[in-house]
Amino acid sequence: MAVVFRFNRYLYPAVECVVDCYHKLGGRPVPVSEVIDCMKEKGYRGVRNIYSGLEAAVQDGYVVVEYSRNGRGKRRLYVPTLLGAVDAGIYKAIAEALYGEGVPSPETVKTIICSMRGIIFWVAVRGLVINTILATILKRLMPLCSNPNKCMELSDEIGSRTLKAIEYSVLFKAIAGIDVRGLHFAGIKMGGLPLSWLSYLMFAAEGNAYQIVLGHLVLGDVKAFWGSLSWENNIERYLQALIGEGYENHPLTKELKKNYLDTFIRAEHIIISLARFARNQWCS
Repeated sequence: MAVVFRFNRYLYPAVECVVDCYHKLGGRPVPVSEVIDCMKEKGYRGVRNIYSGLEAAVQDGYVVVEYSRNGRGKRRLYVPTLLGAVDAGIYKAIAEALYGEGVPSPETVKTIICSMRGIIFWVAVRGLVINTILATILKRLMPLCSNPNKCMELSDEIGSRTLKAIEYSVLFKAIAGIDVRGLHFAGIKMGGLPLSWLSYLMFAAEGNAYQIVLGHLVLGDVKAFWGSLSWENNIERYLQALIGEGYENHPLTKELKKNYLDTFIRAEHIIISLARFARNQWCS
């Protein structure tokens, strides 16, 4: 974020529109006409007002300006930064839960976003660790699979857990200030994955940040967004289906459960170290 935080009521809606359009365009830089149309659909009027939101977004490091290949200076295009996507999601949740049609002060915005980044960090790290562990263990079960329907279900579960682990990884890195290859972070672009995939990760970061913060503000509990991440809900039902009666005492069950618990304990120590590092980043 910029040293001097520039805020107006159009800032975060403009960032949200750049993120949405970037995703819709498959990772291509966004023309201002797309942003204007998106803002108007959200109920914001006045081209000058919309430009004021975009300019604030550029100054705050939420959006990067690129130029069309037809000639430098002819046509400005906009690309969201990862931190911009996360903070836009945070602000959207804050506005919905606390302010409605009102607009908070710049000082209030900075303070609330700072505190919400901390909450997102913990949810993201926990989600990353547990989904990674679950995906790894579930892969060990594939050789036991003989029923095509159950194999498809297990494969889908592995894919879903892997995707969530990647999404949480991007979210955690955004808060911790760690570069994600291919994505702009505070104006610096790292080298590459396919643009459509990167645009999805950007879009998902905004949506996940929004859901986590809204859940915290409305429900007072972020655990709902960890989902069913326990051993019992995600591993035992597959072991029971694949091994059958007596699965509790099967050597593979005991081995996998021990690996699950041991990995989780080791991860807790890593999380504490990461938090000490990230704490200096999420309120910068």
